[in-house]
Amino acid sequence: MQADFSRPTLAIDTSTGYLSLALHSDGQTLLHHVEAGNRQSEQILPQIGALFVQAGISAADLGAIVYAQGPGAFTGLRIGADPIAAPAARRHVDGLAAPFATPLIGVPCLDAVACQISAPCVLAATDARMGEVFYAWFDTAALRRLSDYQVGKAAEIALPPGFVATEAKGVGNAFALADAPPF
Repeated sequence: MQADFSRPTLAIDTSTGYLSLALHSDGQTLLHHVEAGNRQSEQILPQIGALFVQAGISAADLGAIVYAQGPGAFTGLRIGADPIAAPAARRHVDGLAAPFATPLIGVPCLDAVACQISAPCVLAATDARMGEVFYAWFDTAALRRLSDYQVGKAAEIALPPGFVATEAKGVGNAFALADAPPF
């Protein structure tokens, strides 16, 4: 079944310590964004229910569920999004989608972060813990990825061929780290 964006759309991101939900319905977007840490699994369904009540809809009304597919915190991704990875995720996302054949659309987290900036050389980088970052290079002006998704030390990130450091722009929570990427 194809997504129907003329109907309400639910977006779920649990890839970090934050529980981020958005429900777009009837021209308005309702948001829930809170630092939940390890309490995401107990908060996600009640918060989705609260958004449904606020919008006056139910899961049956959804035209699509969009979810953050990673990279990110493994447990967080299981809790909120990845319908393939774990039974815990199936309980949340598939529990809303399967009964009504609602399409699930996974969005790579680095792509979503990169799209905050429109430029020909964007480094999207997020904290991978243990002194490493998840990252990829993008040409967001032309809507294309310039590198594979990678994980490694921020100091070892190299520019994509044909670009110079002054052209590079960075975005993502890795830039707030003590050992932030150099771009």
